[in-house]
Amino acid sequence: MLLLKIGAVIILVFVYLSPLVISYAVYTERNLDRHPILGVKFLSKYTFLTGTVIALTIFFSGGFERLLFFIPNDWGNFDELGDWTSTKQYISIIAGFFLSLWVCDKIDKNKLK
Repeated sequence: MLLLKIGAVIILVFVYLSPLVISYAVYTERNLDRHPILGVKFLSKYTFLTGTVIALTIFFSGGFERLLFFIPNDWGNFDELGDWTSTKQYISIIAGFFLSLWVCDKIDKNKLK
């Protein structure tokens, strides 16, 4: 149980810090492939872009859920645990994911050369 909590904290810290590292690399014009963080090759731009996609998906899905106010909350289904998930949540997560992919693609092509 303790190992699960430690893993969850590590993932949350990674998702929180990834957009900050990408922002740092963009504004200082640092190439994370040639000069990775702390000299560790694993900490390249694609590692942090993955975390940024996850963080932006969470951020954008909340906004899309508010934009889809016209979809009733009673449209949806029960999952295997018996919890109700509305169609609005599914659509907002998918739209948030594709928007975050588009944003990270634009950052990668324009700024992270």
